[in-house]
Amino acid sequence: MARVVRSDGRSGTTVTEGPFTEFSEWLAGFQVVDVADEARAVEIAARVSAVPGRGGVPCEQPVQVRRVVDGAIADAATMRDWLGTADGS
Repeated sequence: MARVVRSDGRSGTTVTEGPFTEFSEWLAGFQVVDVADEARAVEIAARVSAVPGRGGVPCEQPVQVRRVVDGAIADAATMRDWLGTADGS
């Protein structure tokens, strides 16, 4: 349910399913984007990853993309149902 996106802004974008660092070790900030699908979220993450750093060289900073529950879950039964389908099956 999460992806790590890296891009140099030129040759392409790498999207993997990990490895994931402990949340407390990498969080320096976060952005919430409202998009129609995961492909658009990955596209935005790739642009963020490729921002220029020292000397104008792209940083290729790994960006984690995670889905945020878009519907309100009101009770345990609804949460159980959602978790049963969260993997896209």
